[in-house]
Amino acid sequence: SIGKTTVIIARTGLMVYSRKIDPNSIISLTFTKAAANEMVSRYKDHFKTENTPDSRTIHSLCFSIILPRLRKSGYGCPPHLLGIEEGLEDEEKPLTPTAVYNALFKAIKHKPTDFESAMEAIQCIITGIKNSIMQPGEYEHKTIKIDGVDLSVSLLFNTYQQIMRDLDCMDFDDLLIHAYKGNR
Repeated sequence: SIGKTTVIIARTGLMVYSRKIDPNSIISLTFTKAAANEMVSRYKDHFKTENTPDSRTIHSLCFSIILPRLRKSGYGCPPHLLGIEEGLEDEEKPLTPTAVYNALFKAIKHKPTDFESAMEAIQCIITGIKNSIMQPGEYEHKTIKIDGVDLSVSLLFNTYQQIMRDLDCMDFDDLLIHAYKGNR
């Protein structure tokens, strides 16, 4: 409610109408699909046009960057995205994080007493490893304590990654990393 969308729409309009930049060469990034849709709707209303700049989520942009490379590499296309369920029929719904973490805990033979807290703690570690683009030597001797048991971070990470590969699935962190690495 501080006017972020209004400012982005005004600046985009300035680029299109004053600087004569083709609206098809502009991408506005948001964090949610709802915000992206709102941006397009408000742009159309304000400028009375159907020719709007692209507005999408960061993850959608990353997906569009990596999809051509994934197709060439033989990755299942489109890959399953962990936790994306909006607008899908029940039989099309991908795996949920809960299902993946159930498989993880089964694979490492550990059943946490507080599943949600354990899942959240491990997600945090996995995200940290991926987003820091850590090498195995940087985390191979680290542990995390779950229910008083020290679990190997390396084992958790590698098991999680193997489950994701077996399911032909990637998470949001994978999208960001693949887009980053593909543009270097």
